[in-house]
Amino acid sequence: MKSSRRSVLFLAGASLILFNPCAWAHEDVTAEQARQLIDLANDLIIVDVREPSEYCDARGHIPGALNYPWYSGVLEAQYDELPVDGPILVVCGSGGRSNAAANFLDSNGFTTVYDMLRGMNAWQWETAGCKYSGGAGTPEDPYQIATAADLIALGEDPNDYDKHFILTADIDLDPNLPGRRVFDEAMVA
Repeated sequence: MKSSRRSVLFLAGASLILFNPCAWAHEDVTAEQARQLIDLANDLIIVDVREPSEYCDARGHIPGALNYPWYSGVLEAQYDELPVDGPILVVCGSGGRSNAAANFLDSNGFTTVYDMLRGMNAWQWETAGCKYSGGAGTPEDPYQIATAADLIALGEDPNDYDKHFILTADIDLDPNLPGRRVFDEAMVA
């Protein structure tokens, strides 16, 4: 009697795990498989869940990736901007945050979620940088100006004159620095 009760409990537990639509819903992929998905799926959305400073660091990010940071809660707050039925590749630095984010998307009904194992540590192909040290130029996510190069780039692009930015570091511009005049004129205009 005890063994049949255990068998029933075991089968019930196993069926909850195996047949639960939220359990194991996303697919783990290697960097090579992720590269193939990017090449083949025109509607694939790449979601990089690293923080903006990582997304824009020297390692860069996969071209076309959208930045929805996991630790700061951006993905959890804005996941409804993503298509529930479209393919989504989730990426982070080493694979931990992307797995948590993929599980989160699974639990919110997303149907085709891929988690890139080992994250950007495993990515060996082209990467993109950021125009500035971070941010999107919106009131909620201003461009982060942290270097003299960021400051000069801001002054050189008329399309950014009406954007929002925040100075995140003390920057001392050399009076002879190329581009300083362009920046100074842009700030006066």
